[in-house]
Amino acid sequence: MVFVNSACLGIGLVAVAQLPAATPNQSIDQLLATRYPPGRPGASVLVKRGREVLFRKAYGLASLELGVPTRPEHVFRIGSVTKSFGAVVILQLVDEGKLSLDVPISTYLKDTPKAWEKITLAHLLSHTSGLPSYTSGPQGGYAVLRAKPRSLDEVLATLHDLPLDFEPGTAFTYSNSGFLLLEKIIETTTGQGFAFNLRHRITEPLGLKHTRQCLVDETTPGLVSGYTDGGHPTYPAPLDIAFMDGGMVSTVADLAAFTEALHGGRLLRPETYRRMTTQVRTPDGSGVGYGLGLWIRSSQGHTLVGHGGDVVGFSAEVETDLQAHTVAVILQNEDKFGAGHAVNVEYLSRRLLALAGGRTIPEPRAVSLSPAQLAAVVGRYTSVQGTRVISLESGRLWSRNNGGRPYELQASSPTTFFMEGQEVRLRFLLEGGRVVALQKYEDQGEVGPVAKRVD
Repeated sequence: MVFVNSACLGIGLVAVAQLPAATPNQSIDQLLATRYPPGRPGASVLVKRGREVLFRKAYGLASLELGVPTRPEHVFRIGSVTKSFGAVVILQLVDEGKLSLDVPISTYLKDTPKAWEKITLAHLLSHTSGLPSYTSGPQGGYAVLRAKPRSLDEVLATLHDLPLDFEPGTAFTYSNSGFLLLEKIIETTTGQGFAFNLRHRITEPLGLKHTRQCLVDETTPGLVSGYTDGGHPTYPAPLDIAFMDGGMVSTVADLAAFTEALHGGRLLRPETYRRMTTQVRTPDGSGVGYGLGLWIRSSQGHTLVGHGGDVVGFSAEVETDLQAHTVAVILQNEDKFGAGHAVNVEYLSRRLLALAGGRTIPEPRAVSLSPAQLAAVVGRYTSVQGTRVISLESGRLWSRNNGGRPYELQASSPTTFFMEGQEVRLRFLLEGGRVVALQKYEDQGEVGPVAKRVD
C-alpha cells in the first residue's frame, strides 16, 4: 500500500518490534474474540500496515438460522461507508471540470427551492448544508418512508418544502439528504446513475469484484444475514438498499483495496484529495470532524480518516491512520439500533489501528462510589446537541442520550464516567460543590459542548 505521504512508514515498524507481550496479530485476536462470541452474529475484520496484511479473520455466524460460520470473504451491507464512494465519484467529476465544489447546486439541478440557493456541493459533501435528513425529518422519518418502495425523485420531493436547520456553511448536522442530492447531480451530469459510475470509475478499475450498489431487484451472492436486538433477524426494505447515502455492499478485502487506492493517489488529484481529507471548519473556526465524505479524528497524535456505516441489520467501519499507514476494516452483521448492545465498531477501529502501529490505548479503570456520590450526578442535561438523562436504578448509573437506549456508566472518579466498549466519556462540572453541568469527551481529547443541568 503506497500512501501520498510515506515519510513515517518506518515508525510503525520499529514500534511493533518493541511490543513487550503479544504480537499485533495476537493482540487483535484477543481484542475481538471476546466481543464476537460463537453462536451469535459475527464480523469480518481485516487490518493492514502498508501492503502487509497483519490480520484477517471472521467471527460468529453469517446465518443464525442455518448455523453458517462467518468467513472473511463474505459480503456485508456497508451503510454509510457508501458515502465515501459517492464522494469520490463527485470529486472525480470535479477533477474532470464537470462540477465545481463551491458553486450553488442550482447550477446542476433544476427547480431547486429558494432556500437552497446558497447550498454548494462542498456543503452537501461535508454535512454543512443545513438540509434536514430525510431519515429523521418531519415528513415522517425513515420508518414511514421505508414502508413502500420509493424512487430517488420521490424521496427528494419530500425535502422541497422543509426549512433548513441552519444557514449553509455555518454548522454541522449529519444529513443523509445531502448525499441523495449528490446522487441526483451525478445522474444529471453524466446521464448515468450512481451504480453505473461506481462500476466504471471505481470498482472495475480497482478490481473490486464484490463491491456494488445493492439494487432492489438483484440477488447478492455471499451476502450474510443481518440481525438486531441481540440476534433477531432483519428484513431490509427497498429504501434500505436503494441510494448513495447507504446502499452498497462489499467485503473487507475490497474496502481495504479502495482505501489504499484513495490514499495512494490513484483516484483523485492531489489537491482534490487534500481537500477531501481536510477537516471542514465553521466561520468561528470550529472543526466539524468531517471532510468531504470522510470522518476525521485524532488518536495519540495521529490522524484517523474513514467512515462508518449503520443500516438495518449491519454495522461497518473503514478507517486509516495516515501517519502509521495502517488500515482497519470491520464489517458486522448486527446493527446498533436495538437493545442488544452490538459491538461499537468505531471504538474497535481506533484500537485496531493503534495495535497495528505497535501502540496500545489505555482503558479507564472503574472505581467504587458511594450511593450519595452516584446520586449527585443524576439529572437532565441539555445542550445544542440535545438532552442527556442520567438516572440511578438499583444502584447502577445509566445514561440515555436524546431518548436513545440507555448505557450503563462506570465511574473512573467522582466526576468522570465511562461506558464500557464505547468512546464516550462524561465529565461532570461542579459549582459550589454541586453538579451543574456535564461535558462529553472522548479518550483521545475530542470535547463536546457543555450540557447544563436543567432539573
